[in-house]
Amino acid sequence: MMDNVSSDKKSLKERLKSLVVGILIVPVIIFLLITEAIVHNWVRSILLTVLVTIIMIISGMIIALPIKKLIKKYGREVARIKEGDFTLLEELEQYKSNKAFAALTEVLGEVLGEFKGLIDSTFYMMQSIVGSSKKVHKVADETVTAMEAICDTLQDIAVGATKQASQSQSCQAMMEALSTEIESTNKSCKSMLEATQRITVLSDEGSQSLSVLRNKTGETADSIESISVAIKNLNEKLKHIATFVDSIENIASQTNLLALNAAIEAARAGEAGRGFGVVAEEIRTLADQSRQSTDEIKNLVEGIYAEADEATRVMQLVNRATEEEERAVAQTDTAFKEITTGIQFIIEKIDTAAVSITKVNHDKEGVVSAIEAISAVTQTTAAYTEEVASTAQTQMTVMEELKTSANELNEQVLTIDKKLAKYKR
Repeated sequence: MMDNVSSDKKSLKERLKSLVVGILIVPVIIFLLITEAIVHNWVRSILLTVLVTIIMIISGMIIALPIKKLIKKYGREVARIKEGDFTLLEELEQYKSNKAFAALTEVLGEVLGEFKGLIDSTFYMMQSIVGSSKKVHKVADETVTAMEAICDTLQDIAVGATKQASQSQSCQAMMEALSTEIESTNKSCKSMLEATQRITVLSDEGSQSLSVLRNKTGETADSIESISVAIKNLNEKLKHIATFVDSIENIASQTNLLALNAAIEAARAGEAGRGFGVVAEEIRTLADQSRQSTDEIKNLVEGIYAEADEATRVMQLVNRATEEEERAVAQTDTAFKEITTGIQFIIEKIDTAAVSITKVNHDKEGVVSAIEAISAVTQTTAAYTEEVASTAQTQMTVMEELKTSANELNEQVLTIDKKLAKYKR
């Protein structure tokens, strides 16, 4: 290609020489012919000036024409730079032999060399930036995913910490209420202990009263037994009295019959038997009175019999009631003994419960303090967790922006890389 350029330059120079010579000779000949015909010198001067001007214009056009062609060709060569072709550096060396283009070609070669080096450095740097941008995009993407998971976890932790703080406060309130209940229970235990002690005293007094009642019931049973025996004896004696009354009644009846017979016999005797009749009448009267008395005694005995039978029946009822009372007293005594045993057991349990409640009442202060500390720590943790969650959310927003910036940078770098790819090195 350089040989072709050299041959073109030689042929161009030869044609220029021939053309210049021809152009200069023809006007000169014409001028000489014209000046021979013109008389006035001023006209000759004007014509000479016009001739010189025409010659200069034509010479300039003739000289500029090949230079213009060379400049266009040089421009086409340089225009390849716009397309990213830097391989023309070697081809531009041929223009250094031309004085008009030597300095420009040298400066352009230096600029293109430096620009080519800059393009190469930029290309390699873009390759590195593309790799780094992809890594940054990947890391940003992974970081955003991790930050989202962290934010979700921190949010859950914050919710849990807030819930735990609320539960701690509720637990603290419950412990305070429980403390009040424990104190109330402790007081109730003391009151119950005092009441059971009073019940024990009353149970002892009841046992003693039952013992006295049992003794009195035994005495009553003995008295009832004695009364029953006395009533039986009375019935036996009443039977004897009834026998005596029957005998007296028989005697009165017989006496009445004898008095009646004596009165009859006295009446028969007349005056001699009048005194005997009076005696017989008196005897009959006494016999009637005796019979009436025996009837009254018999009625009294029968009444006593009835009352004795009723008394016997009542005493039997009283005896059964006394026996039931004795059994009830015995059962009550057994119940009192069981109550006393149960109360002693309750007292022991109450004492144990009182000791436990006293210990719990003593320990609950530490528990309340611990819960208060836990509540305070939980509230602080919840606050810190919310702050960390807020910070993590902010970081996630920043990472989202970084991811977006990385995407934009990656797209820009790829665009620049595509633009640099067209340059031939």
